[in-house]
Amino acid sequence: MRKIYTNNMYDNKSEKRFKAKLQIYKGMPTILVNDKPVPGLAVLFRNDPTGTKRFRYELPSLRKINPDIVMLYANVELSYKKYSQAIESWVAQTFSLYPKSLGALHIGIYPDREWTEQYPQEMTVYDAPIDRTKSKWYDVSWASEQWRKDSSVFIEKLITHLHKKFYGRLIIYQTGSGMCAENFPIINPYTAYQTGSWFCGDFSEPMLKYFRNKLKIYYNGDVKKLRKAWSNSKVTFESALPPTRIERTTTEWFSFRSPKRNQTADFYGAWSEAVEDCVLIWAQAVKKATKNESLTASPLGSILDCGLNTSMLHHQMKGMFSRALTSPYLDMLQSPASYVLRDLGDGNCSAMIPLGTLKLAGKIWLRDFDTRTSLTARKESPVAKLWRSPKTTWEDSQILKRDIAYSLLNGGAIWFHEIEANMYSLPTHIKTVKRLNTVGKTLVYTNRMSQPGLAVFVDIESNFHLSNSNRLIYAMNYYARQLHWSHCGMASEVYLIDDALNPDIPDHKVIMVTNAFCLTEKQHIGLIRLARKNRATIIWLMAPGIYTPKNFDIKRVSEITGFTIRSVDIEGHPSISLVQSEHPLSRPFLTDGSILTNFGAGQLEADDAGACNIGPMFYVDVSKDSSAVVLGNLDILFKPGLVVKQMKGYTSVYCSVPYIHNALLRAIGKYSHAHIYLDTDDMIYASKNLILINAKTAGEKTIYLPRRVKVALDIYTGNKIAHNCHRFVMRMKKYETRFIFVGSYTIADKIKNSKR
Repeated sequence: MRKIYTNNMYDNKSEKRFKAKLQIYKGMPTILVNDKPVPGLAVLFRNDPTGTKRFRYELPSLRKINPDIVMLYANVELSYKKYSQAIESWVAQTFSLYPKSLGALHIGIYPDREWTEQYPQEMTVYDAPIDRTKSKWYDVSWASEQWRKDSSVFIEKLITHLHKKFYGRLIIYQTGSGMCAENFPIINPYTAYQTGSWFCGDFSEPMLKYFRNKLKIYYNGDVKKLRKAWSNSKVTFESALPPTRIERTTTEWFSFRSPKRNQTADFYGAWSEAVEDCVLIWAQAVKKATKNESLTASPLGSILDCGLNTSMLHHQMKGMFSRALTSPYLDMLQSPASYVLRDLGDGNCSAMIPLGTLKLAGKIWLRDFDTRTSLTARKESPVAKLWRSPKTTWEDSQILKRDIAYSLLNGGAIWFHEIEANMYSLPTHIKTVKRLNTVGKTLVYTNRMSQPGLAVFVDIESNFHLSNSNRLIYAMNYYARQLHWSHCGMASEVYLIDDALNPDIPDHKVIMVTNAFCLTEKQHIGLIRLARKNRATIIWLMAPGIYTPKNFDIKRVSEITGFTIRSVDIEGHPSISLVQSEHPLSRPFLTDGSILTNFGAGQLEADDAGACNIGPMFYVDVSKDSSAVVLGNLDILFKPGLVVKQMKGYTSVYCSVPYIHNALLRAIGKYSHAHIYLDTDDMIYASKNLILINAKTAGEKTIYLPRRVKVALDIYTGNKIAHNCHRFVMRMKKYETRFIFVGSYTIADKIKNSKR
């Protein structure tokens, strides 16, 4: 049995202690085990989903790659006696099968029937009755202090035992609860999505108490402020109630709820904070149990996807994670990649979490890697219809290379989730993953520091004030992220608004502000300072700062953007037709050499019609502003909707539709003297030493580098592309993925000679 505890990645001594930590290494938050960087690719093993009687293996196809980390997934109830020996035996058997691997444990935590019967008042109360006898698990209120106490005690006791037994070899513990242990309400969103039904919550006593306490904090204990914000002259901190379903689905100004009716936004914020509280309490229990020698993870911070699935996800998205970013207890924020528009070529594999923010905070995105292959193309519903699955094994290889490389380049960790049995079982799949798993051990030594280019700033609070529909936010932060931000030829990162004040943010030349409807004066000043520092261009979308404590304030939008903004109270199809002029931004070229003439409508057939109809409509009044140059007109009004203006120390661009086309973003990048890696619409991500490209079209691709390098090397094949160059040319097939190292021969040789 002694061999169970060995790991000759480090040495062959049994009973060696493994101490894991997270620190910035080569410009990126990185897992270090006994001070050695680990790429963080893990294969997932699942247990019996009921988690009640026995543990069994669902050995995934990728078990043959000999991963650095093996992830075990257990759904458990609060019974140490029931689970401690079973999990210990399961972990021991796994380590005996993988004597060179480290381990990770994904724990879904749920109460048993005995607990729910003892504490019925601690359960979530929805606005519609639920037959709990048909539920496999029970939905505890996220605000329950009793649940937090009992669950954290259980976690600490279980993990103390495992950490001691296996000498710290389980280096990561992911905790979660609710649906799929992803910290959602227990109601299955796919069922809700298919049937058109969804539930609102939480109306339980614990949440009521929690919500009222949060309101005192939000309004500094001033009941007059509360009454004004809620437009309710009788409400008090002692009588306030969560908003009803009708209140949540009502808006006063098309896409926007009134600033004078903050009930819904306040509750979304409080509910999200309750989830964050639980996550941090569990993470703290893990850190205590392991004496800070293991890493922690939990699903949190997936704010970029709250536009998916119409009303349903908007009600369930856990939007708050600001405290988690600064907490010493939580190391990784976990989620899959975004579900819609993952298509090869014109799609993307981007994170639901603002990765730029995570990098600045020293945290890691832990990806639930569920990329579909051609073996699953016709089996899934409803998810399969949201993007085009690969059709051939060659396309399988390209999408696996794209998606794995994206995480390696961004410092993310992965646990491979074979969501359908054997979907990675073909030799091509195993070969592709095995090669990238092997080369990942070398890539942790490359410089993965973020490069300046396009910085996209998004806001958490503003999402809470939007209608429970994905029309606006889908087009603004979802559709655009998947199809345009990474297809503009620049390096790009996504940040929270407050990150503009972070001194470590790269010197981006293009700054795009998306859903900043609640933009504060401090945040506005931070963005302007960042722009002036780099003489950058700021792109303002629609109505930044429109929300104020008093009411909607379009005058403030004008002050923020530098243009005179007007609005019309109509709902319509948002699109802009460009106006040809002498201005450099008036002729954005597409890959085929033609000129972009219009954009903004969104993808009509995709999940709730994208941005098919939104309101109100905003435009620029240029009648008294001779310095404003009109680049395009809002079609529905035939009023200026895309305007540019030189400001003091920076350039301001205003756009009245939810997103900017990638060709126009690339033109703005050139105009702003940003570095353009690629002059086509292909997907590109870049760090200092790594470049990832997925070809939208076939042909020659010229890659321009920001600095001369010794060598450019194809990471997957190990073949040299060019040497002593500041640019190089590659011929690519449609949908082909190329993952490239640019830097010194020392690292290039290690990549080339890495064991296949």
